[in-house]
Amino acid sequence: MLTGVNVLIATGFMQNNPEYYENPQVFDPDRWLPENVSKRHPFCYLPFSSGPRNCIGSRYAMFQLKTMAVSILRAFEIMPTKNCKKFEDINVIMSFTIKLSKTCEVTFREREKTLCHHQ
Repeated sequence: MLTGVNVLIATGFMQNNPEYYENPQVFDPDRWLPENVSKRHPFCYLPFSSGPRNCIGSRYAMFQLKTMAVSILRAFEIMPTKNCKKFEDINVIMSFTIKLSKTCEVTFREREKTLCHHQ
């Protein structure tokens, strides 16, 4: 390695590699179950890097994302629109970050309030 050379790990390509994830383009929440995660190499998913200099806020960020997702899903049903009827219609472009290849619009419909909802 030459002095001053920067190395970039293409995590998006690892995360879409069938060697690590069976059918990586298929939406499969079960791949994140603990028993499935334990079968994979620990460094094939690195959203916050790894090692002594990894992201100091990773646990906080994951907590915030989960809290936000649960809050949104408790309050709203997310409905597809004409241009994005099913998950398979969503295509991403892999680069330094991931972005959608086309706009995918959804509609948020407020859920009916029940006794379980408290604000």
